[in-house]
Amino acid sequence: MAENTEGEDFTDADISKMGFDKEKGEFFGLPESWLQLLKSSNISKEEQMEDPEGVLNMFKNYFAAVKQRPSLTQFMLFATDEAADPNAVDSTDGDKHLIRREPKTNLTDREINETLRKMASPGDANDKYEIKEVLGAGASGTVRLAKLKTSSQLVAIKMMDLNRQPRKDLIIQEIEIMKQNRHVNIVNFLDCYCVKNELWVVMEYLDGGNLADVVTRFVLDERQIATVCHECLGALAFLHSRGIIHRDIKSDNILVALNGAVKLTDFGFCAQLNREKNARNTMIGTLCWMAPEVVASQKYSYKIDIWSLGITVIEMLEGRPPYLNEFPLRVIYLIKTKARPPIHDEHKLSPELRDFLHKCLEAKVEQRASARQLLDHPLIRKALPPAKSLSPVIQAAHDARKK
Repeated sequence: MAENTEGEDFTDADISKMGFDKEKGEFFGLPESWLQLLKSSNISKEEQMEDPEGVLNMFKNYFAAVKQRPSLTQFMLFATDEAADPNAVDSTDGDKHLIRREPKTNLTDREINETLRKMASPGDANDKYEIKEVLGAGASGTVRLAKLKTSSQLVAIKMMDLNRQPRKDLIIQEIEIMKQNRHVNIVNFLDCYCVKNELWVVMEYLDGGNLADVVTRFVLDERQIATVCHECLGALAFLHSRGIIHRDIKSDNILVALNGAVKLTDFGFCAQLNREKNARNTMIGTLCWMAPEVVASQKYSYKIDIWSLGITVIEMLEGRPPYLNEFPLRVIYLIKTKARPPIHDEHKLSPELRDFLHKCLEAKVEQRASARQLLDHPLIRKALPPAKSLSPVIQAAHDARKK
């Protein structure tokens, strides 16, 4: 049994009775609450009639997600409230399109807290660091700039109230992945401390902010796009070779420095694969960047990061991902049913950039390129040293942000 969006119970058998009457041009067997969701989703009658099976499969995937984790129902209901205004989703507020559906760890809260305390260094971080301004804040905590008291080194400290973390196991996972996987294109973990009820994670500081700060202000040229992709693919090829999927590649999770450095961050959604478990089928990440196999709740592997990188290239071209202002249910429908997302003025792109995008945004997973393959792509050969290619635009975005 599962609970639908109005709190009624229905079974898997109810799902099997759902269908589409071609003569009447309408669905049957759907709960009233689902019909209301469909009406508010901006999926047109023409689209419904063109691919009724796709719409039904979308609902069945949604049902499976709700059955496994009811919080997805709350997400969809929250989104329904915004449906009256198709432009209600702020382009800077990607969290409204965030979906998580991941089985919880078997560790108890007490065991997780104990593990975190064992991972932490002894002593008081305040004795070692001079805490400075807030760099960012979110649901999981606050990130502040800090300076090492014994030198001029600047670091970023993520401060998380452990009593307010719904998934502390993800914090453990993020720290372990950062500790074990050091790379020039990954934000390096430096240390962590327990300070009262907070966990402070000390990380490398990049003074240029994130790539989203850049692409929302400036259109990157082809060489700059090639350079960003070269740096990201270096990190992804490294992670994938070690059995790790990032699962949340997007401009917000790519940090940049004024010297042109580009590094992946935010490993809270990472998945570790091994020989026994070489594919995942949990819905997690940020909706507009999700690969078709993820929104379809199919098994997936490393190549979901490549799709997300392709969406990030569209961000670099257009300043935003496809479908950002669409109702979330429609986003799922569009990702599932379209061969690839629309690209504005695609005909104006060079053959190399078009081909790179097509290889990233290939709906057939087996035909989608890997990170290693893309490192040899003709577009990537156009990459320049980051200091030469990216420093000026990162500095310009940094200056614009400070005004």
